[in-house]
Amino acid sequence: TMHLARLFDSSRRANGGYSLEALTNDPKIMSSDDELKMGKIAMKSIFGKRKLKKDGSEGKLITLAPVDVLQREERISWICYSALGSISTFKLFDNLKAKLDLESWTLDGTFRGTMYDFYEEFWRPFGVLLVQMESEGMHVDRSYLLKIEKLAITEKQIASDKFRKWASKYCPDAKYMNVGSDAQIRQLFFGDTLRRNDTNKCLSKAKSFKVPNTENVIEDGRKSPSKCHTIVLNKICEDLQTDMYTAGGLPSVSGYALKVFAGKVSNNQNFLIDDASYQSGSDEEVNDDHDSTEEMTEMSYVLTHDEDTSDYGTAYKAFGGGKEGRAACQAIAALCDVCSIDSLISNFIVPLQGNGISCVNGRVHCSLTINAETGCLSARRPNLQVSVEEAKDTISLWYEERKEVLRWQKERKKEAIKSKCVRTLLGRPQHFPLVETVSNAQMGHILQAAINTPVQGSAADVAMCAMLEIDRNIRLKELGWRLLLQVHDEVILEGPTESAELAKAIVVECMSKPFYGTNFLEVDLVVDAKCAQSWYAAKC
Repeated sequence: TMHLARLFDSSRRANGGYSLEALTNDPKIMSSDDELKMGKIAMKSIFGKRKLKKDGSEGKLITLAPVDVLQREERISWICYSALGSISTFKLFDNLKAKLDLESWTLDGTFRGTMYDFYEEFWRPFGVLLVQMESEGMHVDRSYLLKIEKLAITEKQIASDKFRKWASKYCPDAKYMNVGSDAQIRQLFFGDTLRRNDTNKCLSKAKSFKVPNTENVIEDGRKSPSKCHTIVLNKICEDLQTDMYTAGGLPSVSGYALKVFAGKVSNNQNFLIDDASYQSGSDEEVNDDHDSTEEMTEMSYVLTHDEDTSDYGTAYKAFGGGKEGRAACQAIAALCDVCSIDSLISNFIVPLQGNGISCVNGRVHCSLTINAETGCLSARRPNLQVSVEEAKDTISLWYEERKEVLRWQKERKKEAIKSKCVRTLLGRPQHFPLVETVSNAQMGHILQAAINTPVQGSAADVAMCAMLEIDRNIRLKELGWRLLLQVHDEVILEGPTESAELAKAIVVECMSKPFYGTNFLEVDLVVDAKCAQSWYAAKC
């Protein structure tokens, strides 16, 4: 029913989306003469209980007991709730089928039936395949992840120390700062900044912060180090500007914003110039090799003096260019690394080692969802795919070399406004019934969808057909190969090593001719494939 609902209306972002509760209570979907006068009811409405305050009175927070507890202690109510859910689902199916039976399905200008026929031919078997892939899961090497976690923590510490060391040249207490604190990073770059659109000037006064006393600093008036100590951070650059702000109006110091400051400085450059300059510029670090260090510093500066500065970000000019500008970009690049490593550890490395995800069989079972508008797959709990920023960067580079695409986009936008609908390669529609009455923000979303649906939606159609073609292949099943995951235009299969090369050839044939063994497109579908012992090795 969720897939049927997505085909009927791919724009249900508000009003509950595609939940059973929202769909069965929508008069546009459910028939007025239906025997079911009431749709699905939320669990919290029936079983939710307000959390008690310390004084015994009821608070605002509503909590739910675990399902097994509800089944035992609220048995009659649970049976009624479950029965209503089943009846609601059945009635919803009847109503959605009737709606889709009234909508025609055309493929490449040829009438193929109704949109319910489309569902039966593509999305119903695709739904079955997704369940199989979720159940199969992907094996996770926990011992390897544990090693990677230790390595990531070490690299994060190195990158953090590098940024602190650079920042402490401008603000001594920066060597104690928490590089994971947006407030402290913002204070360094922008000072005690006023909100966006405020007509007053930014304040540059210093600000104090409490940080863990990892260095065992003994503060004035104390005989021993405390768990935390106070540091004072000041603005270290007057010329650093940004056009990215948080929802609250403060200058953004997100990973993406920091990359704009740093530019395209590679990790290989990070320790080349400024580490040497720190050594020569600090009296405390002068050693017996002082002369050779100075010579190396001078040599590295000469070698890089005429380098192209286009790869450096906005921090290069803000910090005066030259050696100081390079050092700033490289230090902020290290800070970007801290953000990336943090994300990697918290979102992937640690969760994938947990029993809640990897389960007793050591395989991760993510939840695969079809995007309502494009038909693309997304993975949740955990996400094994699309980051958003990486995708944006890839798309931007692609557009730069294909200006004619912008002209095509204008045509699609005009089509969406005129016909209130655009379609994918297989004829799956995206309707815009309220295009004449929407706000400017909503119109922006509609025009973006008018571009995304024919492109991303059609790409999703091709990927879906390729997966169905693979799933239908009897020989692959006989060889013991099965689909595990799909990421954009890539599929991952698992099977016996001895039949890997034969299976690879079959998969390439299925993907290059995904439409029941044929390719009706005007261009070939070129497929690259590789066999390896792990997904990582196959990508290298």
